[in-house]
Amino acid sequence: MAHYLLEASGSAQMYATLVKNPHDRAEALRPLFEKLGCKLTDYYFAVNQAKHYVILESSEPLDPLIVEAMVISNIANGVANSISITQLLTSAEMVEALKKTSELGYRPPTAS
Repeated sequence: MAHYLLEASGSAQMYATLVKNPHDRAEALRPLFEKLGCKLTDYYFAVNQAKHYVILESSEPLDPLIVEAMVISNIANGVANSISITQLLTSAEMVEALKKTSELGYRPPTAS
């Protein structure tokens, strides 16, 4: 299961619309994320920052072209000023990543 954090900076236009018509954005956006193959698990607004955060789950990694299309669509329509989507690792997945570091054979640069 892949987990993602979506961080968006809401536009003045979006907030003006929400003031005129207050509604639950999580419920409004749930069908969009389902079309992307995701489950919206949590939706938060940051206090005093005009940002919102969405936690998504997906059984498959998200298609970056579809993600970019969704980001461009939201920005082009004036909903958000910026959007970033970050894949998250669980604590257990991070332990597995740490174990794989020894397999990489990476050598840092050295002074001559």
